[in-house]
Amino acid sequence: MLGFILKRLAFTLFSIPLIIWIMLALARLSPVDPVEQLINANDFSTNQLEFAEIYEKTSIKNGLNKAPFYFTINRSNYQKDYYTFANPLKKSLFNTFLKGNYSYEKTELIYEALIQQAHNSSNNIDLSFDMLSPEKLLSTWEKDYSQNILIMNAITDLKESKNVSHALIPAIRFHGRDNTFHQAFTSFFKLDWGNSLSDGKLATSKISRSLPITIFILILSVIGSGVLGFLFGIWFYRAPSLWTKVLEQIFYILKSIPLFVFALFMLNTFTTSEISPILKIFPSVNAYGWSSSSGFWVNLSRNLNQLILPVCSIIFLNIPYISRQVKTSLSRENRANYNKTAQMKGLSQADVYRHKLRNIRGILVTIFSSMVISGLAGSVIIEYIFNIPGMGRLLLNSVRENDLVVMMPIVLILFILSSLVMLISDLLYKKYNPQISISNA
Repeated sequence: MLGFILKRLAFTLFSIPLIIWIMLALARLSPVDPVEQLINANDFSTNQLEFAEIYEKTSIKNGLNKAPFYFTINRSNYQKDYYTFANPLKKSLFNTFLKGNYSYEKTELIYEALIQQAHNSSNNIDLSFDMLSPEKLLSTWEKDYSQNILIMNAITDLKESKNVSHALIPAIRFHGRDNTFHQAFTSFFKLDWGNSLSDGKLATSKISRSLPITIFILILSVIGSGVLGFLFGIWFYRAPSLWTKVLEQIFYILKSIPLFVFALFMLNTFTTSEISPILKIFPSVNAYGWSSSSGFWVNLSRNLNQLILPVCSIIFLNIPYISRQVKTSLSRENRANYNKTAQMKGLSQADVYRHKLRNIRGILVTIFSSMVISGLAGSVIIEYIFNIPGMGRLLLNSVRENDLVVMMPIVLILFILSSLVMLISDLLYKKYNPQISISNA
């Protein structure tokens, strides 16, 4: 048993770096630049040199000018310094010419010559290096700067430095611990997640305010769904009638409705006068009632009425599944051989029924664990529709705003919570069903 627990915990811990690596890789593929997100709109300038300086300062200040991993494998002409460039103009020019198999050192010379020319010139020189091929750029510069000896000499040296062997011979560059992956990995366990890219607030404080709301909704929905679903399942099993059959059919219909459709129906029916003023029982959704300066319990006391409808929406859609599983499990136990044997030995119906309930505990554990995991995933939909400032809504907003600083800790927290729930579920299932072996799981 201990070995199984340690194995599962080790799997969870080793999965965290993989998730971080995947999210960082996806972030690099995003068209949104995180540095530009941090730059205030008023700081944007039409002058490319001025904007490059602002960009460079912002990038260095927020630690965004780091290598992606402990090591990189690239063409042999890519040096370690390339991955720490904070100036967008410099990185754009180097990226263009290094991909064209030109020398790193000669590319640096042409960059310095061009920047010097840009500072000395009164005209706003176009420094967009990534729009043309290296050969076209060199041809353009030879025409535009034919009188500049420094640039012409740099162009000549750069042309002579081209070597296709750079693309054929890859080189491994080691960057040590000063890289983006190590920074993200260590900061997660230190609970120092940095500032949000969308509003500059601490990601730790944003998540710590939203997490209790999501957990509270989850607990209420799981308890409500479990109790009502269990009672309905027993009723359907013990007292079959026309009413129970009709109610079961209604439950089947509810189960086929997607959560977001049912939530929108509940929202339009019971918070507005669209259908009837009489049905406007609950207040309109309003996230502004949740104050960031107040504690969780203070906010909860003010906005408890706003949580009733979303919790009921989750419960109504969970009851059909739970009641169906309870009824089916009890019916299966009723056909078991021990049931007939117990009746032949003269055990009362109450004793036999208690045995049936004990035998379906493992199934109930599985149902409740799946409810918790699906509830964590469904919190994104529920909280967004009902405008609840929980962790699901925060995750969706961070995805829309490409805010990796907030997005990554939330994904990791959800993963850890789901892993712990599955571990507890397996242990309880083993306890209630000793015939199951988990030693090799």
